[in-house]
Amino acid sequence: VETYASGYTLVVVRDIAKTQEVNLMPGRLNPEALEKTLDRQILALQDVWAWVEHSIRGPITDANTGSNMVIPNEIDRANKYLAFGAEGRPIASAGPSGDSSVPVSAYGETLIDDANSTEAKATLEIPTITTWVESILDDVNSSVFLATVGAANDSDVVHDTENETIAGEKTFTGIATFPVGSELSSSSDPCEDADIACKNYVDDIGGFNDRGDPATDDANEGNLTTDGEWHDLDLSSIAPAGTTAVLLRVSVQDDAASSYVVFRKNGNSNSYANALIRTQVANVQN
Repeated sequence: VETYASGYTLVVVRDIAKTQEVNLMPGRLNPEALEKTLDRQILALQDVWAWVEHSIRGPITDANTGSNMVIPNEIDRANKYLAFGAEGRPIASAGPSGDSSVPVSAYGETLIDDANSTEAKATLEIPTITTWVESILDDVNSSVFLATVGAANDSDVVHDTENETIAGEKTFTGIATFPVGSELSSSSDPCEDADIACKNYVDDIGGFNDRGDPATDDANEGNLTTDGEWHDLDLSSIAPAGTTAVLLRVSVQDDAASSYVVFRKNGNSNSYANALIRTQVANVQN
């Protein structure tokens, strides 16, 4: 006899015919025949109970009324999933859509069992919108700056280290350096001392860039004399775009050689020739 391969399990199941084969005749009772019939009925009952134990059934605690555990008929349950309705009875359900052959991962299960969007975002590690926007603004804060304060050399300019608030919404605090080009002059060479048109420069207060040609003065007026009279100085050639040109009236009293009148944008407190206008005295070129 050929033996079964390793791994096989043999299960022997008894299946007694559910029939009545005893015929009791009038007269003397045959105890042996009666006992045989009773034994047969017990065996049949054991078979039925084995089937019940291997079947889906409601617990004994369920109410008898309405505990109908019969599954839907073959037409209604075709290509459906066995589920349980609101009353706990078997129903045929269409089930979830998609490819049922794709297993749900452990990570997917942690997402499916989330009760609301907040828990789902936490599982997906998605920050709230306010946290996300603040994170973006922090990135902007580290790369965007206001160029307002000058460095101590010709090649670089850094922005103000003090906070600058834009529209009351975001404060820029980082420091960054960027090149400004070859026309930038150091604050160690003031324009008036070197007699040059220093129109692009930096100092420890700020960085300045005057309009016009950086190699020349903004305006030269050669018609002033030391007569003590008022003279008109036309500023229309250097008026910034979008502004109204004006006339500046000056009176010169000093006739020293190589002297000139200097008008500065920030007044005498600014030691450098920002927006410099030189007015020559008695037509002496300096």
